[in-house]
Amino acid sequence: MNVGEGITGWVAREKKPVVIVENASSDSRFKFFRDLPEDRFEAFLSVPIVSKRGVVGVINIQHRKKHIYSRMEINLLTAVENLSGVRWRTRCLLKRP
Repeated sequence: MNVGEGITGWVAREKKPVVIVENASSDSRFKFFRDLPEDRFEAFLSVPIVSKRGVVGVINIQHRKKHIYSRMEINLLTAVENLSGVRWRTRCLLKRP
């Protein structure tokens, strides 16, 4: 998967979260990947992990059925992303010669 491909790739490219409550496969950003289990999920919550160097990953939460994400779920995933980004930056700093 390349940056920009599918919902996860879009999140990585745009550096913006995505919330899809139902019918994820009908979203214009959706792309079918034969070997990925994401194609069986109905709802997505995706948040980019961003460091000073750019996007280093994407966190996805998926549901097999329609799911209305609460503000608390979105805030929690965003907090996890913030901690992951800080951890990534710290790790990179510690690896410097």
